[in-house]
Amino acid sequence: MIVSTALRAIRSGSLESPGTPFTPTSLAAAFAGGATSTTGVTISADTAMLLPIVYTCVSLLSRTVAVLPLTLYRRLDRGKEKATSHSLYSVLRDSPNPEMTAYDFHACLMGHLCLWGNAYAEIVRDSNGDVVQLWPLPPNRVTSKRIAPGKMLYEIQTDDGPAYLRGENVLHFRNLSTDGRRGYSFVRQAREEIALGMSAREYGARYFSADGRPGGVLKHPASVTPDTIDRLRSSWEMAHGGLSNSHKVAILEEGMEWQSVGLPPEDMQFLQTREFTRKEIAGWFHIPPHMVGDTERSTSWGSGIEAQGQGFLTFTLMPWLVSLQQEVSRSLLTPAERTTYFVEHLTNALLKTDIQTRYQAYAQGRNWGWLSANDIRELENLNPIDGGDIYLSPLNMGNADVMTDWPKTSQSQIGTPAPSDQPAVPAPGQTTPKSIPAGR
Repeated sequence: MIVSTALRAIRSGSLESPGTPFTPTSLAAAFAGGATSTTGVTISADTAMLLPIVYTCVSLLSRTVAVLPLTLYRRLDRGKEKATSHSLYSVLRDSPNPEMTAYDFHACLMGHLCLWGNAYAEIVRDSNGDVVQLWPLPPNRVTSKRIAPGKMLYEIQTDDGPAYLRGENVLHFRNLSTDGRRGYSFVRQAREEIALGMSAREYGARYFSADGRPGGVLKHPASVTPDTIDRLRSSWEMAHGGLSNSHKVAILEEGMEWQSVGLPPEDMQFLQTREFTRKEIAGWFHIPPHMVGDTERSTSWGSGIEAQGQGFLTFTLMPWLVSLQQEVSRSLLTPAERTTYFVEHLTNALLKTDIQTRYQAYAQGRNWGWLSANDIRELENLNPIDGGDIYLSPLNMGNADVMTDWPKTSQSQIGTPAPSDQPAVPAPGQTTPKSIPAGR
């Protein structure tokens, strides 16, 4: 059963739109996944993205995964080929639905996965059961339950009430999970680090809005009434509060004194706190500091772009890619199709080195016969040429099948005349002499 019509309210409406009413259901859904930290700051996916390091990490992972084409292949006896005739090929590679490109779709789901630990998409099939569209679902509005072994039911909170999808109609990506049904939410798990970063950020903004000076008190030698206190506070903040009033001369009357009571940032290790938060949150995402702006420290992955790209692919991206590939195959291919088809991300673009290094590698592959000219041109995004599918064979290398009888010839026979009915065996470095025609 397809419930795309029932889900239309999710795709067209938003809690940020004035035309969308705030109901108890929509408000609960809006704050789903949020958690209160020790600092008192409530952290949700939306507020977490206001912290630059969180946005940077989520953006890096989402965009990197989105630029890697997810391709459907057909298995051959030896090798593989692109399954361009299968309906799922264009859905994954080009456009999963009429409103989104493949890049937008994969970046959206990867962002959901990074923040909420779960990413959902509605699977739309035609009358033949083939997948023709995929629509992302907001993870803060989706809950799931197991109704039978191998049978899941998903409830989606729409503005018009709940809608339901059976498990076979939902593509569900999960983060690390303890029950295999729902992944851990990054926002909940890392809420203390995120709250610390946001608190330090707010403190810095407030500190500099006060002209870079800590808070303080006005001391009056005599007793003053509450009305006088309110009047003094208001006039002082009006005259000296904010950056626009910085460096103005303060005039204190009646023996009043100004005394600072706040700690300056250097005493609170303000910059060190922000730097620590950056590294901690980058660690939550398994992203090395040098990829999120911390260029002061070197990486153990190597100094070259190839080594860093390989390290990022191996230790950060590959676990995500394998999880995505396996879930796509499980949810979008039938058991019979999985024996013939599989999906895979193309990761060659992440491993490209400088042009000189690439050309040296191509030359080695070409000279040793395992790359053709057209193979190389395809790797460089160039069109094939006529005669470019020929593989070379080094002249100083022989066919192992032809040499199987060589051990039967003793070393003493090498370089000696052979019987008249057998060809001579040349000595190493020598060639068999050609016969000279008579009369010359």
